[in-house]
Amino acid sequence: MRYLTIYSSLLFMAGLGCQMSPVPQKISHWHERAQREVPAIESLVQPGDIVFRLSNTQLAGGLVDFSKTIAKTTESYLSHAALVYHVGPDGAMIVDVTPNGVERRYLVDWYVQGTKNFCVKRLKPEYRFLIPQVLAELDKLIARDVLYDDKFVPDDDRFYCTELVDHCFRVLGYPLAPRIRIKDFPKYNLVMHTGILIGGIDNRNLAVIAGNERIGLFSSPMLETVIDFRGRSPEEIERLLPPTHLVRRSFRGGAAGSSVWPATNQHGYPRPAYAPSFEEEVPEQSADASSNGKTAG
Repeated sequence: MRYLTIYSSLLFMAGLGCQMSPVPQKISHWHERAQREVPAIESLVQPGDIVFRLSNTQLAGGLVDFSKTIAKTTESYLSHAALVYHVGPDGAMIVDVTPNGVERRYLVDWYVQGTKNFCVKRLKPEYRFLIPQVLAELDKLIARDVLYDDKFVPDDDRFYCTELVDHCFRVLGYPLAPRIRIKDFPKYNLVMHTGILIGGIDNRNLAVIAGNERIGLFSSPMLETVIDFRGRSPEEIERLLPPTHLVRRSFRGGAAGSSVWPATNQHGYPRPAYAPSFEEEVPEQSADASSNGKTAG
């Protein structure tokens, strides 16, 4: 019974999309993709953008991918969302929520965990006046060091990934999309129901999902698409991204985050305490790549 409880609770936590210590089966594959794709993506994203992906949440030794489970349950290609917090010479940084709580992470470090169906949405021009307020709300949540919401209770002081994104707009009086009761997920099934019962989660709770064109954050009429790689192969993605001057980012000292980094990066800018695992590279800006309205996909 103990193992069933753990299994079911993990299922539902993964079910709403929050990343749970993923262990990609072929980590070198994701490193290589990040080296090729992230520099171009960083040339397109802006603070306040929302990044979506199908995560790579592997359990049972990689036998089960629970991110795909939630994608199927919500009829989506996506399981996870986060907000772009900073874009600069040191790279793009997002604010994310995992079972460890709120975290600031470089996009490249997030990407290597196993990112499929990557998408970026941006506020339409008439809503972009909200961006400074959204970022200010993020700063408040970071300062409070908010915890993960393992009971998925709406409107409390804890958050899961998509709920944090939703909150930063909803608290300003501009909700991105309606929330949906857990029991009303399009493909809500017995496995999901068992998981939430054992986890003590109320399936009547209103939840925030990544979603699709009809439901969830992705469906918001306030957003426009910047990047949409759903269903794209790595080869197609490379063709769609703008050209960049590639200086391969290489790990130092083995595992990500294990190296001691100098106080400044290769361009002379101060390196934050939470430095990325790769050396930075500067995009080769073309007229198309630097255009704010550039869309890939």
